This record gives sequence, structure tokens and C-alpha cells, in this order.
Amino acid sequence: MARLTPASTGGGGLGTPATRWALTAAWALGVLSDAVGGSVGVPYWNELLARPFGLIGALVLTTRGDQALRPGRAAIVAASAVLSATGALMSGAPLTQTWSFYFGSYLTALLIPRGNPRSGLVGGSLIVLLGGFWAHTHGVSVALAFDLLAFPLLALVIGATWRWFLGRIVVRELTHTREVERAAMAAEIAEASIAAIHAELAEIGADVGEILHAIGDGHWLDDEFATEISVVEASVRDRIRSPHLRDASLSAAIERARRRGVGVLVLGSSSHASAIAGTLATSVAEVIDGVDTGAITVRAIPAGRRGAVSVLRADDHTSERLVFDAGGRLLSRH
Repeated sequence: MARLTPASTGGGGLGTPATRWALTAAWALGVLSDAVGGSVGVPYWNELLARPFGLIGALVLTTRGDQALRPGRAAIVAASAVLSATGALMSGAPLTQTWSFYFGSYLTALLIPRGNPRSGLVGGSLIVLLGGFWAHTHGVSVALAFDLLAFPLLALVIGATWRWFLGRIVVRELTHTREVERAAMAAEIAEASIAAIHAELAEIGADVGEILHAIGDGHWLDDEFATEISVVEASVRDRIRSPHLRDASLSAAIERARRRGVGVLVLGSSSHASAIAGTLATSVAEVIDGVDTGAITVRAIPAGRRGAVSVLRADDHTSERLVFDAGGRLLSRH
């Protein structure tokens, strides 16, 4: 089944060459039927004059395109349909031979699925009113009046139903398409997340693999090896807790500080839009390299607050907090 969209169904499928040929053939067959039946001569000349309006309406109604007709074109179709029906009623032909009246009803009804319901309803209502007025003034029986008016009324109902069902089909198709797209997007996100997790685990495994093998082999737990374990463990913790603070130069500075015995705490922020890198990472790394004792807390500042990263360095005697902007410029020191 072809994919349905508002653009492809805005004209109800009526703006196609096939529809134009079908309506034109129906009009031509109607004219041929009247000619064979002998209802195109006097006294039915009014109906003969009305027939071209039916053809004009059919041609304009089937203007090629996927959208509704422009208001001017829709008005031409409605007016042509009304003139066609009026000529049929004024011709004096018997009700069984008022073919142009019914063809005009076709046109106004088809305006509704074409996407011009207002023009279709107005034109169709005028045809019904004209038919009712004609039946009343000519004193026809209720049965004949019903035969005359039933078709244009039914045509309007069918046109409206056509449009309603088409709208329902489009809504259901679009809903299904959106659900399929959302499912596909969710699957892609899940695959990307799984791939990222696998990559992260692989990197962590590469970082801690040597240490774990050494522990498994019974390596002697001296001070140097204990420091190595502590540095690796802290690096894994930083990777998980602070994904925005993993610049290579910054990570190297943090590792050097920990090996010097400096306590380094890294705190990330879930609202940070991008990773800390470039000049900012270099500025923070320089501050860390300048500390030999005590503790350092590196924190990514949440979005919306002043600064991008803060560095708190403290020892037994003093403490100092530095705030850097995204470009690595020092904003405050206190």
C-alpha cells in the first residue's frame, strides 16, 4: 500500500488524469444518451445550453494536483453545477430525462472529497433548493419530487462520508507511520547505548586489566602497588561519575596529582552540554599540577550558573576556590 500523507490525499484522488477521463466520459455518455433518446431538440434547448457548463465543471474539478482546489476554481465548479442543474429544470424535459440536473449534483458532491466542502455544500444545497422550488411550482407529486431530490441529497451525504473516511484513513496511517518511526528511533538509540556501554566497558577493562591480573597472580601489596590500585580505581570512578571531565591532559594531571599523594575529587554535572576540553582543560590541569599537598575538588558547574568549572584546593592551613569560564579564563579566585 502506498504511503498516505495529507499532501497525497488533500485532493481526494480527484486531481488525476484518470478521474478527468472518467468524468468526461460520463458527461459524453450522458449527452449521447440524450441524443439517442431525442431529448436535445426543441423544446429542450435550455438543457442543451446547460450541458457545456457540466463539462466545464468536470474539467475544473479534476484540475491536476494533490491539494484542494483554490477558492476561485471551486466556485467555478459549484456555479457550473448549479447552471447545469438549472438548465435541466428549465428545459421542460420529463424528470426521467433531466440528466444534467443529476450531473450537476455529482460535481457539487465531489467537491467535498476534493477538499472544498464549503463550495460543495453550498452548490449542492442550491441544487436541492432549485429542485424543490421547481417541483413545488410545477405541482408534481410527492413521489416524483422525492425521486428528483433524493439523488442530490444522497450525493452530498456520500461526498461527506467519502471525505470523513479518507480523513480517518490518513490519521490512522500517519499514526502508524509515527509509531513505526518512534520504534525505529528507540531501537537505534538502544543500539547506540549498548554500543557505547560496550565501548566504555572495553576501555575500563583495558585500564584495570593489568592491575586485576597482578592481583590475581598474587602481586605483593606494597605501598607502590597500593597507590597504583588507588589511582586506577579513582580513574574508573571519575569516568563513570564525571563523563564531561575526561580530557586527556586533564586526566593526566589528575593522575599525577594522585601519585603525589594529593586527594582529587572530580564531580560532573548532568546538565553540562559538552565535554570540558581545549583551553579550559589546560587551565584546570595547570592548577592541579601546581598543588603538591592537600586535596583538590574539580567540579563541572551546572548550566545556567556563572562559570564552567570550579577548582577548590585546600590543605591544613588554607583553601582557595577558582572559577573558570568555558574559554579557560579565570573569572574569580576566593
